[in-house]
Amino acid sequence: MLLEKTPWYAHIANYLITGEVPNQIIRKCVVEEEQQGILSHYHENACGGHFASQKTAMKGIDFMRPFPMSFGNSYILVGVDYVSKWVEAIPYKHNDHRVVLKFLKENIFSRFGVPKAIINDGGTHFCNRPFETLLAQYGVKHKVATPYHPQTFGQVELANRETRTY
Repeated sequence: MLLEKTPWYAHIANYLITGEVPNQIIRKCVVEEEQQGILSHYHENACGGHFASQKTAMKGIDFMRPFPMSFGNSYILVGVDYVSKWVEAIPYKHNDHRVVLKFLKENIFSRFGVPKAIINDGGTHFCNRPFETLLAQYGVKHKVATPYHPQTFGQVELANRETRTY
């Protein structure tokens, strides 16, 4: 690691004496002609946007129904972030609560942080004591979508439909 030998206030003193702004993006005043290009670069790409702390606010998870066995797997567990629309789809041999707990710990909590809420369709692999214990341990609220209001779970069902096409 390289240590800077100049004191922390050198840039401030140079600015006060010469009026020259240091040429580093954090401390640089951007001229008006460059502003729109910089903003569009950071906000209009695939991962752009202002998500802040809400990026992992709600996740939806669901099992896709049995498929013909492929490499020993017949189920796909799908997780969707409701803000960024990011989809995680992992194949599994079984669709029980142990698979769900493993998926949440290894693919959601450890990679994207702990969400504020998880929504699912109320299957037995999601509504059981070990699942509720894990959510309580991490402080995650459990929400169950109702069959008479499919819009609640629509983001996950859309991801399932898109995944099924591949």
